[in-house]
Amino acid sequence: MDGGFVCYTLLYARNPHDSNRWFRIQVETRDDMAKLFFQHLRPNDHIDISGHLESYFKVSSNGNPKSSYMKKRLEAASY
Repeated sequence: MDGGFVCYTLLYARNPHDSNRWFRIQVETRDDMAKLFFQHLRPNDHIDISGHLESYFKVSSNGNPKSSYMKKRLEAASY
């Protein structure tokens, strides 16, 4: 693999326990998978992915901690 190529997108999902709350998941791919996504996926395409979901906290602009989620190391993807 030739390194350094990254492709990412943001998914917005509704909280299953509170339909008034949404959360955002960053999906990130690298190298060959990223190139494949970049070449073939277009806005509003639907894909199925699996892999490990990481969570972390960021501080919002008003100083409050905010949960964030990132999907890395995709094991499978189909579109």
